[in-house]
Amino acid sequence: MPGKYQILFFLITVVIPRILYPQQPADPGHHAEELLFRDESAELPISFYESRMDLMSHPINLNTATTDQLGESGLFTPYQVHLLIKYREDFGELYSIYELGELTGFRNPRLRKIAAYLTVETGVDFKPEKTGHHMILINVSRTLPEAIGYQSREAGQEGPVYAGSPIKTSMRIKTHVGRNLSIGLSYEKDAGEQYFRGMQPEFLSGYIRYHGYRFLKQLVLGNFQLHHGLGLVNGTGFLHSPEGLQINRNPILKLKPYASLNEYRFERGIGCSIVLNKLTLLTWSSYQKLDLSMSDKLKTPGNPDWLEYHRKTGLHRTLNEVGGRSLAFRFHSGMQVVFRHENLSVGSMFGLEVAGLTRKGIDSFKVKMEPNLNGIFSLHGQWHRERLELFGEFASGKWPSTAILAGLRFHFNDFIQGLLMLHHYGPSYRGFLPSSYASGSNIKNEQGIAAGLHAEPGVLFTADFLVELFNYPNPRYLTRVPSTGYRYSCTFNNPGIKHLRWKFRIIKKVWQTTPGTDDIGLRSIKNSEVTRLDLRFIYDPELLLKLQSRLVVSLLSGENKPIPGYAAVQQLSIHHRPYLSCTFQFAVFNVTDWDNRIYLYEPGLYYSFNFPVYYGTGQKVTSVVSLKTGRRMTLAVKASMITYHDRRETGSGNDLIPDNKKLEVGVQLRLSL
Repeated sequence: MPGKYQILFFLITVVIPRILYPQQPADPGHHAEELLFRDESAELPISFYESRMDLMSHPINLNTATTDQLGESGLFTPYQVHLLIKYREDFGELYSIYELGELTGFRNPRLRKIAAYLTVETGVDFKPEKTGHHMILINVSRTLPEAIGYQSREAGQEGPVYAGSPIKTSMRIKTHVGRNLSIGLSYEKDAGEQYFRGMQPEFLSGYIRYHGYRFLKQLVLGNFQLHHGLGLVNGTGFLHSPEGLQINRNPILKLKPYASLNEYRFERGIGCSIVLNKLTLLTWSSYQKLDLSMSDKLKTPGNPDWLEYHRKTGLHRTLNEVGGRSLAFRFHSGMQVVFRHENLSVGSMFGLEVAGLTRKGIDSFKVKMEPNLNGIFSLHGQWHRERLELFGEFASGKWPSTAILAGLRFHFNDFIQGLLMLHHYGPSYRGFLPSSYASGSNIKNEQGIAAGLHAEPGVLFTADFLVELFNYPNPRYLTRVPSTGYRYSCTFNNPGIKHLRWKFRIIKKVWQTTPGTDDIGLRSIKNSEVTRLDLRFIYDPELLLKLQSRLVVSLLSGENKPIPGYAAVQQLSIHHRPYLSCTFQFAVFNVTDWDNRIYLYEPGLYYSFNFPVYYGTGQKVTSVVSLKTGRRMTLAVKASMITYHDRRETGSGNDLIPDNKKLEVGVQLRLSL
């Protein structure tokens, strides 16, 4: 009899959930669309998606991963890591990731979202991961017809405005040598740029990383990113929305090697992480040359903050863009210490940033000014115990440029949890690459509160409610007088136990702007609001076919008559794993006002992330075909065609295309050795 009960328990907790929960990755574009919708000066955290792609390529084995590996993955809270390790010690190997659903702190909807990043290799036939892995990724793409920047000339210029060809190329190399050493190298030439500038490549990013297991945790030479505390002071925190915030799931201190194609938001130098019992020490030193905008404002008297004029596009196509290259420098160095004890983590950081003109910048502006010096000190911490999580961070630069981010999350039970978060940024606050939660990525001169509730009333249903209030006590670039704003959202979805999944979301955003005018006196305030409905259906019978349907309806209101807009998307995916993968997407849209624009995730090539803006009236067809031609080589092609019905030209400025159609074609070759 006991044997029968064991078999029944195995079927209920392992086999049946494994059938009902296929390993499908979560929607990769939700966070980016959320950030773009907030858009004050949105900067997409592409590195976030790249890290998820790395996890999908090399999933974590729950039966062999160490405590550090589970924590550094960012998929589990410290409490969940503790439960998982104890479960392995008591019961041995896992046969399915959904065994964890029976433990306190683990829920099947969450497990399903991260299933694509996990594996449970078991049995005597299990082969350990190879000590060496190498990947080469080559991309070539082009847009047709050509923009006028490749044809027209500027005054006094013999050739086209753009110095290079319209072909965009990139190459990535990643390799792991043994268990402790990894190397990454990336090269990119954007459309319109030259392949080389003198004897140097247009853009080169790379690193050499040593990953140790004793006191020397990490040593990175080259490009890297920093994550301090909650991301308020420096790094890539990117709290896209409090709704999905799991502060204890994010490492409080992180040094990440960087070989992405984004030419901004990284350090270049040396970084080192050392672990001494309960203390973790992170120290770094970085030096970079920066592009500046060739603006007349730079020639005004005084000593400006050069980082305020940093041009972050990374494009070097026109004479002005090429001339503005490497005009300034940024030196950044600092140290952080974190103490961990049971459920408590506290840390302190001090950093120094120096920015000024390079020799080329001094010659270009015919001025010689003293570099700007900016120092920041911060304290941060987090504590959790069973159902309660507390977190906070305080940062201070030149007084009164202070910033505070604090909050708590309370788990009423396994099915309901609430969040309360406060933030305040001084009028002159500017952190090192600030990336914290705010109405946009420009976080100075802002204060507010956010409250959220997550509920799972049933196996087939989850709900999220969020309210965010913002106050700007001083003028900012959108307004010339104090202003306010708020957002709220409600999300309902089926976590996907059956083959048909759905998600419904309603969002409302209200903000204030000051219309441009030369009138003297108090400025008038224009109120604008967008109400957005997002409905999505996914039919996945676990066969070759997968269907996704999505409808986004957006209503822009303000002083004038409400203006509606919509975008409808139908996507069809055919997978014959592991050899053939095809995705086709058709979108129709009608958005007549720029403030009502809609950003939607679009399928792309491996390690490519596209979030095109839908504005105007038209349609877009996208297809991505990936073919594995052997054990180690994969060839992929992407083609997308957008057609506008309300205009005869697309784009603007030098990127203007004298046609209502635009075709984008890309080819990718991936080698895994």
